[in-house]
Amino acid sequence: MAATAKFKKDMVVKVKVEREAWGEHPARCATLWRRCTEEEVQAWRDSDDSKGMNCAGETKLPPRDTYRRGTTPDEMFKVVRARVSAPRGWGNPVPKCALVEDADGAQWYVRRRDLH
Repeated sequence: MAATAKFKKDMVVKVKVEREAWGEHPARCATLWRRCTEEEVQAWRDSDDSKGMNCAGETKLPPRDTYRRGTTPDEMFKVVRARVSAPRGWGNPVPKCALVEDADGAQWYVRRRDLH
């Protein structure tokens, strides 16, 4: 088993960005996510995306999470909680995550393996 870094509250960390050898576009980026706010859910309800049925003939459910991909290599995050099981979607929580805060004050969940 590979050794992992020890993250603690108030540490400043970066999200790993792996790049392909040939280009500038990330081959695999870490995914950061958070729960949608009431305003975001209401905006979805007011949009055309919420109307109608899905492919199974059921009414559409509002999104639970907002995702953020493609962080820059020099972007810094502050650790709010170093060990957390993060809620994601409608299913089971995701283990081995951390809660981090960006420069704008928004808090995001990220897998600890994607931090350094």
